[in-house]
Amino acid sequence: MKKLRWSLFLLAGLAVPALAQTNDGYWIPKFLPGDNSARMKTLDEIEPRTMIKSLPFVITNSGAYYLPGTLAGSPGTYGILIQCDDVKIDLNGFAINGVSNNSLSAIACTQILHNITVQNGTVRLWQQNGVDLIMAFESRIERVTAFSNGKDGIRMGGNSYVEQCGAFINGGTGIVTGVNCSIMNCKAGNSGYFGMYAGPQSKISSCISSFNGWGGIMADDYCTVRDCTTTANMGDGIRIKNKCRIEENNSGQNGWVGIRMQGQSSRIERNNVVYNTGGGILSDSGAKNNLVILNTVSSMGAPGYVTPQDYVGSVVQSNQMSNGFSNANPWANFLY
Repeated sequence: MKKLRWSLFLLAGLAVPALAQTNDGYWIPKFLPGDNSARMKTLDEIEPRTMIKSLPFVITNSGAYYLPGTLAGSPGTYGILIQCDDVKIDLNGFAINGVSNNSLSAIACTQILHNITVQNGTVRLWQQNGVDLIMAFESRIERVTAFSNGKDGIRMGGNSYVEQCGAFINGGTGIVTGVNCSIMNCKAGNSGYFGMYAGPQSKISSCISSFNGWGGIMADDYCTVRDCTTTANMGDGIRIKNKCRIEENNSGQNGWVGIRMQGQSSRIERNNVVYNTGGGILSDSGAKNNLVILNTVSSMGAPGYVTPQDYVGSVVQSNQMSNGFSNANPWANFLY
């Protein structure tokens, strides 16, 4: 028994020096009591954001803001009024709801601003506009749905982006942009005027615009409209001004014209234009020098191509398609 105790004592004695030799100061505290250097970071330090708890809310400092839940507006006020540059508003999947008694716009700026972002949510039932950033330049709206607003759904200033947004049942135009803008992967429907309006030098791509009052898409000078679908609008499917490119779109069952040219020097190419009540591809009086090639038109008795003052590739009629194409012109349009 004594021999066992002596052995344990020797082992314990050997263990302590071994620990002292290997810890190398590891267990010595690195910070003195009261020193905050070792504390965890707060959420604001990781991602500094300000919560918008109620409306109306005025933003006067640059930074990031977010919603903790769905908020309701008040009569005679904006929901969120932005008064400074460099602001990001994350609706966080929630909605900003207006009131029927003289509410203004859900989110707006009333002075020229830059670098404003609004994303991820819904704005509805405001008596003016849903998101009105027509005076915000170099800005972005993404993944926002605007519906049942009294005027326009989404309005964006120049040099900006509108992406993956929806605008439905708005009294004015669904989506409106200024100069040098991009509207991408958006949808507009049941607007009182146009589904989408793009200012000069803009691009509308991969969008759908249907069941709107005045038309699906209105594009100003030097615009590109590509890979879009415009159907069942009471007016024109696509209406353009000067020097535009209209390519690979699908425009059908509109109340007026599938593609209407109101200006000159545009290129209309590889579109499918079918069953429009007022005609397929037409030029207004005074429009001229537009190039129309490689399109397909099914007219149901309405004029297919009425462009006497433009440059139109030869038109292959339906009776030339039954047993192979009798026209080998590589720029030909088709009418059936």
